[in-house]
Amino acid sequence: MAVRNVTSLYTKKFLIKKISRPMCSKLLKSRRTALIKGFLSKKGKKFNAVLILDDANKVAFEFIPFKPKVKKS
Repeated sequence: MAVRNVTSLYTKKFLIKKISRPMCSKLLKSRRTALIKGFLSKKGKKFNAVLILDDANKVAFEFIPFKPKVKKS
């Protein structure tokens, strides 16, 4: 079941971001990818996330906390 989900993930754009074949392979082998930049939310905001395969073999997001930019004065 997971292979079909990831295969369909590869053949389509996922939240306006095309997932590469190596990223799909890594997701299947280690159940997570490296940080992927440039997803686009339904509201049109860009975000970065790691894709993970959960216990039900569904693709989910893991959000990496970021440090806010500090303005230099």
